[in-house]
Amino acid sequence: MDIIKQLGINSTVWIQLGLFLVSYLFLSTFLFRPYLKILELRKKRTTGSVEEASKLAAATDTLVMDYQGKVQSHNHVAAQIYEKLKSEGAREEEKLLNDARTKANSLVQETREKVVRDIKAAKESLKTQAPTLSRSIASRVLGRDLP
Repeated sequence: MDIIKQLGINSTVWIQLGLFLVSYLFLSTFLFRPYLKILELRKKRTTGSVEEASKLAAATDTLVMDYQGKVQSHNHVAAQIYEKLKSEGAREEEKLLNDARTKANSLVQETREKVVRDIKAAKESLKTQAPTLSRSIASRVLGRDLP
């Protein structure tokens, strides 16, 4: 016990130990534990937010890939429809042009036939009127009537 007295430990050590324990329990209950809980909660929220953000980024990437695939698919379908309509339009155009050419050729042929008929009719008319006209012209040139 000499060593304890030399170190300066006396009967107040129990009081000091009691005060220390009471202070420790008080600070632990009202300061350290709430602080550690708040620190842990903050860490969970931060880590949870980072994990949630990475999950959302992965989901976004998946949606973007799906969207791009659908867009490419729709573009391909639209291109096929465009080509189909374009070829149908070209066929329709060719058909209309052929019909127009046929009508134009028949109209030209009819006109030629009419011109030929008109020329024949004019020639026939001139053949019948030629003697009368020639006598009339000759009588005027000669200045007298012809028999």
